[in-house]
Amino acid sequence: SLGTGQSLAGRGAGTYYAYVTGDCGTPFEASVTIGAKTIVAITSASADASSVCPGATATLTANGVAGTNAVVKWYTTSGGTGTLLGTGPTLAGRGPGTYFARVTGDCGTPVEANVTVNSSINVGITSITETTNTVCSGNTTILTANGVSGTDVLVTWWTGAGGTGTNLGTGMTLANQGPGTYFARVTGDCGSPVEVSATINTQVAIAISSATAASTSLCTGSTTTLTANGVAGTNAVVTWWTGTGGTGTNLGTGLTLANQGPGTYYARVTIDCGSAVEARVTVSSMVNAAITSVTAIAGSVCPGTTTTLTANGVAGANAVVNWYSTTGGTGTTLGTGLTLNNRGPGTYFARVTANCGSTAEANITITSRVNPVITSATAVAATLCPGTTTTLTANGVAGANAVVNWYATTGGTGATLGTGLTLNNRGPGTYFARVTADCGSPVEASVTVFSMVNTAITSVTATVGSVCPGTTTTLTANGVAGTNAVVNWYAITGGTGTTLGTGMTLNNRGPGTYYARVTGDCGSAVETSATVTSEVALAITSATAASTSLCAGNTTILTANGVTGTNALVIWWTGVGGTGSNLGTGMTLNNRGPGTYYARVTSDCGSAVEASVTVTSKVIVAIASATAEASPICSNATTTLTANSVSGTNAIVTWWTGTGGTGTNLGTGLTLANKGPGTYYARVTGDCGSAVEASVTISSKVNFAITSATALVNPICSNATTTLTANGVAGTNAIVTWWTASGGTGTNLGTGLTLNNRGAGTYYARVTGECGSAVEASVTVTTDIQNPTITCPPNVYAFSDAGKCTASGLNIGTPITVDNCSVESVTNNAPVVFQIGNTLVVWTVTDGSGNKATCTQTVNVAGIVDAFNDEGSVNGSTGGPAVSNILVNDFLNCAVVNPSEVTASFISSTSPNISLNGLSVVAAPGTIGGVYKLTYQICENRNPNKCDQAEVTVTVISTNDPPVVTGKRVSTPENTPITICLRITNLETVSAYTASICVNPGNGTLGVPIIAGNEVCIDYTPAFNFSGTNNFCLELCGNGLPALCDTATVIVNIIKVNRPPVVSDITKTIDENQTLVFSNSDFTSKFTDPDNDNLVKVKITSLPLNGKLNISGTDVTTDQEILFADISKLVFVPEKDYSGEISFTWKGSDSENYSVLPASVYIIITPLSIFIPEGFSPNGDGVNDYFILQGAERYTIDLKVFNRWGNLVYSSKQYLNDWGGLSNAGVLISNQLPVGTYFYIVKFNNGEKEKIGYLTINR
Repeated sequence: SLGTGQSLAGRGAGTYYAYVTGDCGTPFEASVTIGAKTIVAITSASADASSVCPGATATLTANGVAGTNAVVKWYTTSGGTGTLLGTGPTLAGRGPGTYFARVTGDCGTPVEANVTVNSSINVGITSITETTNTVCSGNTTILTANGVSGTDVLVTWWTGAGGTGTNLGTGMTLANQGPGTYFARVTGDCGSPVEVSATINTQVAIAISSATAASTSLCTGSTTTLTANGVAGTNAVVTWWTGTGGTGTNLGTGLTLANQGPGTYYARVTIDCGSAVEARVTVSSMVNAAITSVTAIAGSVCPGTTTTLTANGVAGANAVVNWYSTTGGTGTTLGTGLTLNNRGPGTYFARVTANCGSTAEANITITSRVNPVITSATAVAATLCPGTTTTLTANGVAGANAVVNWYATTGGTGATLGTGLTLNNRGPGTYFARVTADCGSPVEASVTVFSMVNTAITSVTATVGSVCPGTTTTLTANGVAGTNAVVNWYAITGGTGTTLGTGMTLNNRGPGTYYARVTGDCGSAVETSATVTSEVALAITSATAASTSLCAGNTTILTANGVTGTNALVIWWTGVGGTGSNLGTGMTLNNRGPGTYYARVTSDCGSAVEASVTVTSKVIVAIASATAEASPICSNATTTLTANSVSGTNAIVTWWTGTGGTGTNLGTGLTLANKGPGTYYARVTGDCGSAVEASVTISSKVNFAITSATALVNPICSNATTTLTANGVAGTNAIVTWWTASGGTGTNLGTGLTLNNRGAGTYYARVTGECGSAVEASVTVTTDIQNPTITCPPNVYAFSDAGKCTASGLNIGTPITVDNCSVESVTNNAPVVFQIGNTLVVWTVTDGSGNKATCTQTVNVAGIVDAFNDEGSVNGSTGGPAVSNILVNDFLNCAVVNPSEVTASFISSTSPNISLNGLSVVAAPGTIGGVYKLTYQICENRNPNKCDQAEVTVTVISTNDPPVVTGKRVSTPENTPITICLRITNLETVSAYTASICVNPGNGTLGVPIIAGNEVCIDYTPAFNFSGTNNFCLELCGNGLPALCDTATVIVNIIKVNRPPVVSDITKTIDENQTLVFSNSDFTSKFTDPDNDNLVKVKITSLPLNGKLNISGTDVTTDQEILFADISKLVFVPEKDYSGEISFTWKGSDSENYSVLPASVYIIITPLSIFIPEGFSPNGDGVNDYFILQGAERYTIDLKVFNRWGNLVYSSKQYLNDWGGLSNAGVLISNQLPVGTYFYIVKFNNGEKEKIGYLTINR
């Protein structure tokens, strides 16, 4: 009852009954149902395409919309804001963006879901780049597709445009590609495929034909330009070197090289591909015109006589010497050649002209000789002071090449004193000037020089050197000498002042300085002086020290101050009054240590006086040690440090945290309080000695600690013990005590890090020590409760005993058991005799603690299954069972098989038409006649592993139609195998036929005939080089009963084929710079044709590198054909001066075919050699009378020979080994050259480097 009254408030959805009762009538009721509105909901918003291509749209769907009068509105932003795009569960035509499906209804607040449509990008690609766009032959590069864009793009590489050609792969890169054009084709979700291409080129092979010079012979100082010819190769670079193989000096790069003088140059070509190649060029040097001097056999001649002039050092290409009377080629021309004869006095000019350089000349003057003459010999001074000299002169000397020799005696005897018109530095004596010349007898004159004495004085002395006031002394001049010497006495030096007297002595002289001056005939005036002093009173004011206090080992300087007195002498003593040790004399006394010193002064007058000075000693800083009041200390404690035995003048102790006064300054003083653990340095400094220090380290005691207590074995077996260990124990003087209870209570079991022989229980390791509170750790040792493990032996499958349904004496194996303590026993419940079928054996293992584990093993005893073979027959046309029940003769456990006890299954059949249907073997209708085999298997249902197999032989009897096979005629080229197929008609079953060869061909071989579909095919190989007709026979038989056959004949026409010839290598040898002309036999001898055809033409398939081939002067090109008649016109011209091996390749043709493989022509170019002898003997004896150059006949030789002065004596521009020692150049033309050594230059017409050397002419 929900209530009473006319109304009922607060009711939700449902059906309600109003039941009315009253005083009259029967009760009456009416019902009303209040429906339930649904709250609005939406599960998701989706799009039929999550990403759209540019210009495309998607349709949006609001999913899982619910709610009474629910309305779906689509907005561009959340919360019903933004643009209202439409109403309804779907919204079509929407491009990329995020859309909000907002659901409103009668109940609930609005809900919404959103979906985002992404924008896909059209496919695009900008370019392809390559690692390198040009590759060497055989090399590859990597291609990269750049600027690839688009949604889900795929880059595919093709060899043809538009996705044609070969598909090379996919991806942004394509590796290992050689020359060719490649297309990167981009496909994706949006836009049509786009592609770009790139081409990889093949680099050109390296080559150079020659190197040449604008001028191959140069004058001195001139240059030429070199050119590299025939340079080829991709990115070829020509580098010029002074040595072969890229050695020597690098002169520059480029096809030309300017401003180069004489020498050999190598143009070396390098490129990206291939080895470097090079060519060389030699520029020779011509000599400029030159002459070093002109000499005469006699440079001076008597009147009426002549001499011969010679031009020396003449050089230059084709140099000519002309003689003139004046310079510059003017005046009278006197002659031509290296010498000019019969020349009297005068000046002569030898002028040299040549191919190179300016004209050069040298001159010589020939003088006229005169007889020797001398008028007198004189001296600048006839008398000399000692030590002085004079100069002697020979007067009136004349004569051709006159020479004056001075002697100490007459007639040119005695010692020779000198040569020349004058003789210097001569002292007293007699001298003879003797004149000799080219003409006349020697003449002489003499002169005498006399000697004088110089003035001299050695000293002046006084009878008494120091006088008291009022007294005098006598002075004496000592060592006075000199011609006419006089002594004058003066008070002032230099002979000035008052003359005090004359003579050797001067009397009655008081204090002062006196000068004795000596004059005479020789030498300057000389003087010496003497001073007579006045004695001074003796005195000293004090004695002092540079430092009055010294460090140990140091010294100071003492000084006597205010010392006076004539000849005062200071003597230093260690005691007063000149006592103690005598330390030395002088105003100062060095290197004195601490002590008292006395400076005592004595002199010529007065009593000795003295002064003293005392030097004290300082102490060097020192420290014996630094100690701590306590160490070690606990980590939170402090102690006081003390510096011990500190000494030293003004010593100060400073405490530091680092050695050497580094780290933190902790304070000063002998002690340092309140210091914790650490190392401290007490550093002592003072007036003397370097700073010293001592250190003290306060170590820190460790607080007690323990990390854990463990047991060596835990849990342990019953009655077993283990060893306990306290781990991580730390603390100064820590002691571990073991207890049975916490807090050091219970029983004390012992001390130490380990505790042995402990059984089950809880143990406490308690650590105490010097620092910190006691700590402890516990370990609980439990008794083993772990069950052992057992693994049963494998299940046993056995057969029953013979004639029985049981099996006995079975070996069922032994289980594998494992226990952490020990295994006490292993048992099982196996019977002695096992029944047929499965027996479950339970194995039980028990350990020393009574813990158990079990496992089970199955023992299966199987009976014997015997399946026996069956046979039967059936009509092949109708088909049907051949054997109705295969089990009628099969046994299980020595009894006929009950079909319910076994399962029969099909194993195999020799025909798909013979099958097992249930227990029957049946043949399908239309089976071709024959004998077939079917194998089946029966297995016991209780033991599927117990099985046996048997075979059923089925004979199918049917009517057999013979096959029909049709022969044919075929053709094949000579030496070409062919596969021949014959059609089979009236075909019944492909596998019902066999094919064989009934007649073999006479000129060929056959393979094995194979039946494929409705054809029989066989391979035929004609005999080698056979052409003509060949026949053979095939037989096709059906496999039915009876077997019927048909035969067919095959005729093969073997068409004769022209076989290509074979060529082999040719080798030719020529000398350097020799042209090679080929003959027909060079090529015919290396041409072999299997059809005995003749050589008709050749093809040059590659050209030589260091030379050229030509026919009648026209260069041969690659793959050019040369007819047989033109072979003898084929010429090879090697590169100039090249030697070595050169090759090119060729093919030969019999008019129809060229040889398949080319052969090579190897040309070996041997270098020319020439032998130049070291000399010859042109004496007419028939042996070595000529200068023979062996090998000269191969060259046009230019020979030049020079004498030892560089003069050309022989020249021949086409030397023919005919020089017999006669001069044909210079001034002695047609004269026999004298015996001696000569210099030669040999030049060759082929540009080869000239040869130079020396030769000897003997007679």
